[in-house]
Amino acid sequence: MEDILVPIGVLAIIFGCIYKLFELFVGRKERIMLIEKLQPEQLSHGVAGHLKFSTYFTTLRTGCLMLGIGLGLVAGYCIDPQTSYESSSIIYAASVLIGGGLGLIAAFLTELKLNKKKEEE
Repeated sequence: MEDILVPIGVLAIIFGCIYKLFELFVGRKERIMLIEKLQPEQLSHGVAGHLKFSTYFTTLRTGCLMLGIGLGLVAGYCIDPQTSYESSSIIYAASVLIGGGLGLIAAFLTELKLNKKKEEE
């Protein structure tokens, strides 16, 4: 079974990288077209404020994701001594995925709250 999974994984990684490379070049052309359509005052004011705000939320998302993964690992470690060896990998994987998902949900709710507060001001 493992002999089949390795080539499939390698092919998936190769095709994923090629897809992302094409997507990068197509997205670049689209961004250039959008920038050409903007007025000079929109370009200097709107884009800079948006990038700063977006970077702030990216950091928040990353931090919440890492916190969730860490908590998921701790939860898996606490559950692991009570289970058999065969099911421990499943418990660790599930705990990490649940923790990461909860971290991203927490980041989303925080972003929603901050956006609502910013709109009220």
